[in-house]
Amino acid sequence: MSLRRCLFLLFATFAVALIAAMALIAHLVTSAALEQGVQRQLSQAADQMSERLDFHMYERLNDIVQAAALPHLFTPGREDSQRRYLESLQREDTNYAWIGYAGLDGKVIVSTGGLLEGADVSQREWFAAGRRAPVGLDVHEAKLLQKYLAPPDAEMLRFVDVAAPVYDVDGNLSGVLAAHLSWSWADDVRRQVLNTVPSLDLSDLLITADNGTVILGPRSLLDTRLDPKDPAYVSASSRTRGFRSFAGLGWSVVARQPVETALAPVRRAEAVIMVSGIALVILSGFLGRFIASLIARPLQRLATSAGSGLLGRDAAATPAAGTYREARTLASALNEAFERVRRSEHELRRTNECLEDRVSTRTRQLEDAKQKAEAAMQAKTDFLATMSHEIRSPLNAILGFADLILDVPDLKTDVRRRVQLIQTAGSALTTVIDDVLDWSKIEAGRVEICDVPFDLHALVLTCVAMMEPRATGKGLSLVCTFGDVPQHVSGDEGRLRQILLNLLNNAVKFTSAGGVEINVRRRLSGSADALTLEVADTGLGMSPEQLELLFKRFSQADSSIGRRFGGSGLGLAISQQLAVMMGGRIEVSSELGRGSRFLLTLDLPASAAPQSARAVLSSGTGGHKTGHVLLVEDLAINREIATAMLEAGGHRVTQAVCGHQALAAFENGRFDLILMDIQMPGMDGVAATRALRASERERGVRPTPILALTANVLCEEVERFRGAGMDDVIAKPIKRDCLLATLQMWLPETAAGSDGGPTAAPSPEAAPDPQFDSETYGEMLEVLGPARIDRAFEELRAMVATLERLGRNRDAALPEAAHRLISSAGAIGFTGLALACRELERACKTQGGDVEAALQTVLETCSRALARMRLLSNARAGDVRAGSEAPAAVSAGPGR
Repeated sequence: MSLRRCLFLLFATFAVALIAAMALIAHLVTSAALEQGVQRQLSQAADQMSERLDFHMYERLNDIVQAAALPHLFTPGREDSQRRYLESLQREDTNYAWIGYAGLDGKVIVSTGGLLEGADVSQREWFAAGRRAPVGLDVHEAKLLQKYLAPPDAEMLRFVDVAAPVYDVDGNLSGVLAAHLSWSWADDVRRQVLNTVPSLDLSDLLITADNGTVILGPRSLLDTRLDPKDPAYVSASSRTRGFRSFAGLGWSVVARQPVETALAPVRRAEAVIMVSGIALVILSGFLGRFIASLIARPLQRLATSAGSGLLGRDAAATPAAGTYREARTLASALNEAFERVRRSEHELRRTNECLEDRVSTRTRQLEDAKQKAEAAMQAKTDFLATMSHEIRSPLNAILGFADLILDVPDLKTDVRRRVQLIQTAGSALTTVIDDVLDWSKIEAGRVEICDVPFDLHALVLTCVAMMEPRATGKGLSLVCTFGDVPQHVSGDEGRLRQILLNLLNNAVKFTSAGGVEINVRRRLSGSADALTLEVADTGLGMSPEQLELLFKRFSQADSSIGRRFGGSGLGLAISQQLAVMMGGRIEVSSELGRGSRFLLTLDLPASAAPQSARAVLSSGTGGHKTGHVLLVEDLAINREIATAMLEAGGHRVTQAVCGHQALAAFENGRFDLILMDIQMPGMDGVAATRALRASERERGVRPTPILALTANVLCEEVERFRGAGMDDVIAKPIKRDCLLATLQMWLPETAAGSDGGPTAAPSPEAAPDPQFDSETYGEMLEVLGPARIDRAFEELRAMVATLERLGRNRDAALPEAAHRLISSAGAIGFTGLALACRELERACKTQGGDVEAALQTVLETCSRALARMRLLSNARAGDVRAGSEAPAAVSAGPGR
């Protein structure tokens, strides 16, 4: 394309773009300003009409209230005086279509014009509402008055009712005074307001009811829902707010005008701009062509000279340079460019000669770096495996013996406190090891997210119960509230518990005064299954600089925090990674010295109630299973701890100190399950497992469950154990509940009593009851023991008695008493009582909450809970089997 044509098109395009931009700016600015002006006037008209509607309804209701306040007038036997008075009211305001006074039996005693006298109006809405208080009712059709006030074929009349109760001289209710206002008065108000805005052509005022349907406007729109975002209209609305003692009827006044009418001046301005733009485009095109001709002539001569080879000599003397200095400069620059190209070609040839050597060297360097990285990763894995084993093995002895010592019934108080401190320190060290291993799994991409149904309410209440002793010890309040969230959801229960416990632990740890609050609710935006778990505290708080370091691994918000509170600095980093892997995120807001607020958002769809693990295990004919266990462990201290735990669970134990002894014992005996240590002298656990599996295949016997007992729980090692034939892994340090529960899953159904060993009696459990979590109760009974459970029952009974006393007296301390019961009841399985107390606490703290109904539900639930406690206590004492003879008050849940 020639320069002349190019500049012609460039100037024309520039002119078009300029005109289009001007037109667009003019359209946007003027349209917005004009629309705002129209909308402002419409809003004023809507406000004016809503105020008039409120004032008129207030006046009419006030007329009826004042008339109803004349007890001497509305006495029996004065019907003529009553009729004259009501007709005088009707004459003062022609909008009254009918005024009547009805007795308590619902029959009209007297009315204007005698209409409907003697008729039964007890089923009318105004009669029922007027018996309670002065009231104004929404627009409706009065079919009874239609035949008296309108011709047979006339359109159905519409009225607005006002009514008020009438009391006699003794203050007793004697009847209801009511009036029907013709709906035409609202149309009169509409026309009056429209006359005040003559500048808004074709505008209209509509009235919509509280549900959005049109109750005043064009006939085609009556009883239809009005679209507030109709693009064909500029509209404004004003909701009636009532007047003084009249609360209003929820009407909204909508003022609107067609967009075409409102924006007509803009359309005319756009047409003028368009005509002017066309002329400017033509003029710009010809101007560009003229300028292009002036520029192109010397450049054309220069191009001709360059083509003929003249630039290879003296460019300054070239006739193609013309009279422009720029043209001569261009000729000289072309000569220099050709020379640089020749030099560059020479340098490029030399560079290409050594390029192959450079690529080969870099390839060798990359291969060496890859090998070093793989070696470093393997060294890291070996280090974590070794350190995990070396730390967990002695830690297993510390925590195991601490558990066994704490089970001694007559332990001295100071000794118990010291052992508990040992247990707490050991648990903290276990948490640090687990955090490091969790982070290693996350980095390796080995963390799997499960999706199973679970009880969200029970999970949260259990976490709160676990944290409550620490919070109470620091003098902190720990509050848990639930919004409108499903009780059973589908997701990864274990990972959610890990995140929530980490957030609660941090909140309690860094709070010295005030309290911690956890709130579970639906997220207002996003997916319908999005739930938010919020943990807020009144603790130290953080500055913006500290927040930037919050989710980084091995870092804490302040260097002094690690010295004061301890911790690895991995908890929040792991929690954030787990939340992301579950499709959510953790957000935090904080202010230094004012506390912090952590927000965990996850998609947890509602699901059916899951079958509890305890129910699954006990559903077979064997009940609580015990059996003969072969324990293979080289350390005597670990054998002693594991044997004590197993025998306490009713199992018979045979010990072996290495893989060779395990093989010999297996050949000479029969075992229901094998617990296999991994690192042992001679034959280790992996080799022993392979030999055991080979022996089973040769003998053709059923495989015996083999569970690994190891401190090395890295992903790669666990896969190696399973590849050798192991069925499951139990991590050291061994936790008694985890050990016994895992054995229940792997012991065969025929194990209980099959070997003549001791059989442990199953824990008494109550009959199935949606208000009682027998699984949680059984776990707490195993952890605390019968004596502590009985003390917990006594404390719970005392708290229930306090709640009942406060409830009868309607004491202000009722919500606090209900709150104390929530976590205490939920922690030992009384979930129904915990949820009922939570609803009572919410009702007490919510304006307009139904405290009476919530309190009645709590008292009924308390009765059932007390009966359940007596039943469980008797069952442990040997009177009855728990749940087998439960009275109806215990087994019947709410709503049955």
